[in-house]
Amino acid sequence: MPGLNVPMKPLADATYQGAGKRIPHRWSQPTGTAAKHYNLAFKEGDHAATPDPTSYLRPASTNRLHVRQAEIIGGKLKEFAHQMLDAFEQAHELWRQQAAFQGITIAGPLAMGSQGCLVGPQLYPTIVQLSYPQASHNLLHWRDAVARGLSESFELWQQGVTVPGLPWYPLFALFPTPPVAPPMPNVPTPLSTCSSSAMDRMTAPGLEAAMLQNFSMDDTDGRFATMARAIGTAVATSFSAWLSTQQVMLVMGTGPVPVAPGPVVAGVSLPGSGHLSA
Repeated sequence: MPGLNVPMKPLADATYQGAGKRIPHRWSQPTGTAAKHYNLAFKEGDHAATPDPTSYLRPASTNRLHVRQAEIIGGKLKEFAHQMLDAFEQAHELWRQQAAFQGITIAGPLAMGSQGCLVGPQLYPTIVQLSYPQASHNLLHWRDAVARGLSESFELWQQGVTVPGLPWYPLFALFPTPPVAPPMPNVPTPLSTCSSSAMDRMTAPGLEAAMLQNFSMDDTDGRFATMARAIGTAVATSFSAWLSTQQVMLVMGTGPVPVAPGPVVAGVSLPGSGHLSA
């Protein structure tokens, strides 16, 4: 199945961890008299805790409280990233099963479709339902910023897709019998051949910007900005690979054959769906 086969979670993990975000993010190690009191406030072993290298956050020191804080909050950030990526992947799969090309015109063997020829359901409701449907307060805002950013970017890419004169119907170049060529499926072609004027929206910077545009809470520690970068990088990488493996197929076409043998003239695609489902 040519879905989003490039694993997104490891990409998001590597991006967030690579940012080196610390907690507490404004911590300064005590010096002088303050350092003496700080050291006396804990047992000797409390200053030599081992950080979790897989956490999204790095403790500002090896104090056990800092290490534990990094594990707990970093773990929640990782859980959020994974949950949102799972929801996006499932929403994309549901979209893929229902997506369809419409309004395609046919001239001989060539198929042409203007912007808006690819249609499908919005991703946002599905992402919300499959991630944190009961979210409230801060989690609600984080969820919606990510879900809206991903959905809006994807929809803009979809609306910009065209079919730029692809040889989908080779038999229509010289059809032997009049007056109408019977419905025939297109020759399967990679979705990447159907260019989009909004492809930049599905790049890592484009996705990151869309999520940040939907976020209005205070982010002085940069945790959401880093989350947007991590999710954007993961989604963009997997999406780009999917475009090359996904085949456009079963777009049924027909049209008049004024002179036989001769080409189909003013042909059209027939209503249908599932053109990206295989």
